Amino acid sequence: MTKNIVTRSRYGSLCSMVAALVIAFIAMLYTSCKKFVTVEPPIDKITSTTVFSNNQTATSAVLGVYSNMMMTDANFFNGAITINTGLSGDELVYNSTVDEVKSFYTNSLSASNSMIGDLMWSRAYSILYQTNACIEGLEQSAGVTDSVRKQLTGEMKLVRGFIHFYLANVFGDVPLVLTTNYAENSVMPRTAKQAVLQQVVKDAEAAKVLLSDKYPSAGRVRPVKAAASALLARVYLYMQEWSKAEAAATAVINNSMYGLVANTDNVFVADNGEAIWQLMPVVAGFNTIEGNRFVPGTATARPQYSLSTALLNAFEAGDKRKTSWTKVNVSAGIPYTFPNKYKVRSSTTVTEHYTLLRLAEQYLIRAEARVEQNDIAGAKTDIDVIRMRAGLAATTAITKAAVLTAIEKERRIELFAEWGHRWFDLKRWNSADAVLGVAKPGWKSYMQLYPIPHSQLLTNPFLTQNPGY
Repeated sequence: MTKNIVTRSRYGSLCSMVAALVIAFIAMLYTSCKKFVTVEPPIDKITSTTVFSNNQTATSAVLGVYSNMMMTDANFFNGAITINTGLSGDELVYNSTVDEVKSFYTNSLSASNSMIGDLMWSRAYSILYQTNACIEGLEQSAGVTDSVRKQLTGEMKLVRGFIHFYLANVFGDVPLVLTTNYAENSVMPRTAKQAVLQQVVKDAEAAKVLLSDKYPSAGRVRPVKAAASALLARVYLYMQEWSKAEAAATAVINNSMYGLVANTDNVFVADNGEAIWQLMPVVAGFNTIEGNRFVPGTATARPQYSLSTALLNAFEAGDKRKTSWTKVNVSAGIPYTFPNKYKVRSSTTVTEHYTLLRLAEQYLIRAEARVEQNDIAGAKTDIDVIRMRAGLAATTAITKAAVLTAIEKERRIELFAEWGHRWFDLKRWNSADAVLGVAKPGWKSYMQLYPIPHSQLLTNPFLTQNPGY
């Protein structure tokens, strides 16, 4: 317990353990790049060299990046992907009246929507700037030991790849930012999505070489080699590189540090055996934003977000995931079922960390990669691992088409309201128009991509808008 408390202090409050210079560095990284195209010129070399002068200050700078990722608003890293894509797709129903939120649910997004511009695009590029600053600082430092330099650089390259993966899947072609060069970044055009994903692979492969096998501090809040393999498995799946996806997923599945949690109530608790990479809360009273936003304040309050009827109908009878991961409030006589993967709305006791990567997804990645290579038996074995944990019988699918349908269903249920998996799956399977054309009045195909923020188009003349906006 003492180790956890100390780590949380280091992770969440740099003031308690690092020099004022490091605090200023982290603050400068965050405040100087709230808007990607209006980032101030990078910090001077003297400050950067001092911050990365030894293992402790360099580690604190990297931990500061994670702290900024876990701000208490629903931003790019902390709930926005889950909530916004869940509303845009067929997972979540919005039960309130805030227009900017409602526009995700009604698929009537505007390029001036501040939730897209400030909380998604700008926050993502802000953290990208920070990761690049850390990578460059570590490269130039003579005071950081080689083992620490490798681990920290690997962490930041994995974060950079993770960010670019989501930017490309939310917006399509996006600027590929790999340096802190202000003059270059401020006029950078969009890079083709496929090229961005190739860079994600490059960063994740580099991270896999640099990162340690074991977690470098208490908990699972800093990535290790298995996290790099997990991200690679996902990217390769999206790129339809089936054998590579299978190999990367297998590397994680065979790692003795991980195993599916038998009790589905515990899949999202801190440091559980299924978690590959989590983020730690940094503000007192919060565990996760998703728990805070999804769980109503009282047992009779109408939840702000509830699950769609179509999603609820997709659960099979006896599925433990429905019991563990959803909950019903009756408000004014109307039942509302809401996501309950994260069960803590607010508490000063930390029991849940925000999960970025977990083992169950790797089984589903491998199942899909296997069936695409005509390994029907292997795919069924992986599907059944997930189904058995959920208390369900083995799949009855026999043909390739039937097994693919079974995988699609398991992904929908296992990964619902979680980091945009359903939204991205519909798009990569070319099913979005068919599914959302029925579920969403006024659906148009161009809505599969979010608009490039209008504020960015004004300040960077080399950016172009997505069609339809």
